[in-house]
Amino acid sequence: MADIREYIAAQKGPPNSRFQYARLDMNGDGLREGLVLFTLPHSYWCGPGGCSMTVFKAQHGGFSLLSEITRIRGPLVVSEHKTNGWRDIIVRMSGVSMSDRNVALRFDGQGYPTNPMTQTKIQTEMRDIQGERLFP
Repeated sequence: MADIREYIAAQKGPPNSRFQYARLDMNGDGLREGLVLFTLPHSYWCGPGGCSMTVFKAQHGGFSLLSEITRIRGPLVVSEHKTNGWRDIIVRMSGVSMSDRNVALRFDGQGYPTNPMTQTKIQTEMRDIQGERLFP
């Protein structure tokens, strides 16, 4: 929790910021990374396409920021499928200005894509993806 609060302060986020988080091993090293979905205040962390999410890499003794991702709405699925040794994150893109589609956020060796809207549609339905469902 201290690492999340430090992140909020570094982003000049409101001290009353609210978030949901989950911890799971994303890269098979036996340590559980942290996925944090910021939800309130909505006017700070969110926009019409969704809210901000971060992925923190677990290290012995703490966490380091790996990725910042925008336009996230739950639920999402952390897939069993891996790209460059890290699990794919499957999110649903929907809204007034776009057709509904599922996209995979794939680790590129440095981090996850910052904007899911730039990712191509995957054909698999969310219910058929093997993995862990988060932020319902």
